[in-house]
Amino acid sequence: MNALWIARRSFTSSPARLGLYKDFLAQVKPTVPAVAAKAFNAKMIEQPDRFWGDNVSVHIFDVREPYEWNEERLPYANYTGRGKLEGMIESLVPDASADILLYCSNGNRSMLAAESLQQLGYKNVKFLSGGIGAWKKEHFGTHRNIREVV
Repeated sequence: MNALWIARRSFTSSPARLGLYKDFLAQVKPTVPAVAAKAFNAKMIEQPDRFWGDNVSVHIFDVREPYEWNEERLPYANYTGRGKLEGMIESLVPDASADILLYCSNGNRSMLAAESLQQLGYKNVKFLSGGIGAWKKEHFGTHRNIREVV
């Protein structure tokens, strides 16, 4: 066997080539509620007190990487990062019936994170369909100043 044959063989049978990730996303998507950027922006405009202040009732979490958070983020968002979410969520949102919105760049990471929170017992978890990319496509505002990363 030569190296080229081995390289071709490993590429054609790799998980990415077989579509396993894509298949997994398709399997998870119907189990996790999504919210469109337009609908969520309208809710933020109509009821801003639900997102900010002492009586927050909708918790928004950015599950992207720290550098993505530092570049820009949704208004009222908090940073957790995908890798720390499950370990931190109980201290951040002790009420498992609270409304939680997760977002990432395109919706995939946040959809998987939302499914994970559902498995932990959180009842009202949604993800932003299309992520911050869909938000920006609608020309909705983002925050760009650098804040401390939790």
